[in-house]
Amino acid sequence: MAGWRSLPGSVKTALLITAGVVAYFALSMLLRSGGEEIVAEEETRLFRVVTETVDPQTITEKVDMRGRTEARRLVVVRAETAGQVRSTPSPEGQFVERGKVLCEIDVETRSATVEEARAAFEKARIDYEAAQELAEKGFASEAGVASARAVYDQAEAALQRARTDLGKTSVRAPFAGILEEQQAEAGDFLNVGAPCATLAELDPIRIRGAVPEKDIARIRENNMAQVTLATGQEFPARVTFVGAAASDATRTYAVELEAENPGNIRAGQTATVFIDTGDTDAWLLPHDVVVTSDQGQSGIRSVTRTGGRTGEVVFRPVTITSDSPDGYYVSGLSGEQEIIVRGQNYVRDGQEIEIAAPGETYQQSEQQPG
Repeated sequence: MAGWRSLPGSVKTALLITAGVVAYFALSMLLRSGGEEIVAEEETRLFRVVTETVDPQTITEKVDMRGRTEARRLVVVRAETAGQVRSTPSPEGQFVERGKVLCEIDVETRSATVEEARAAFEKARIDYEAAQELAEKGFASEAGVASARAVYDQAEAALQRARTDLGKTSVRAPFAGILEEQQAEAGDFLNVGAPCATLAELDPIRIRGAVPEKDIARIRENNMAQVTLATGQEFPARVTFVGAAASDATRTYAVELEAENPGNIRAGQTATVFIDTGDTDAWLLPHDVVVTSDQGQSGIRSVTRTGGRTGEVVFRPVTITSDSPDGYYVSGLSGEQEIIVRGQNYVRDGQEIEIAAPGETYQQSEQQPG
């Protein structure tokens, strides 16, 4: 201590500066060594994700379609004989059976014409039978018999025409249905071909819609479907027609279905239709598991294990076949899949990752989206 005090001031200053420089460099080396160890540890630490194993399940694929209900047939029933309408016994808007009278035309002289034709027919029949008897006894020629037979045939035809014309005075329903519109009223005069009433056949009810070209190949005649009306009413239906040519305007194909109608399904109602197209394997995945690749393709990020709790990220394309409250049903996978359900947005294809143990979570802060 006495030696230090005896040193000149300039020497003391130099020694202090030298000691400070040495201490600075020593501390820097120590800090640098510790930092490199921390960086190395951070660089070797793997990003942790949470996975879940999913198995395929058999589901019935469906094609959804929007459409409207229609009458299976909508026919204007017309008069086949001229005359004045005497009555319209069937009320408008009511169900009528096949053969029910829709318009009754005044028979006028048609009944008398039938009676005259019947009388003429009876006379011709008697004359013909008498001619036959005389010919058998040799008192009449074959020509006489043939002439009597011709008169008989003409009288029979005339009687048939008179009866047919009389029958046409009752305009009847050609099938069972709803009397949609009564177009003739009592007192109207109808010519041949004039409309009497419009009849709608609603049982079975028809549902008509259109399907995009990407789905039309999956639909076949006799495929079953579930129909839901805007009122909430639901009922099954069957495909009866699949269009062969697309609409130039919409590039969609017409599809028709039919369903039994208990009487409360009206034409013109908006309908949502789900058409069954067959059974297939599908994987039910949470909605947020489905991601989009850099190329814009929908898929999931799964794990191929390389060790006990390590693995490699693999992007697998999928096709969403349907949606449900529990998630998406997808196709395009094979067998059992271990998918990333937490951290999938922060890893990239081919990246080595750590698989979380039960109860652990993913490490969002240690990696940015890849």
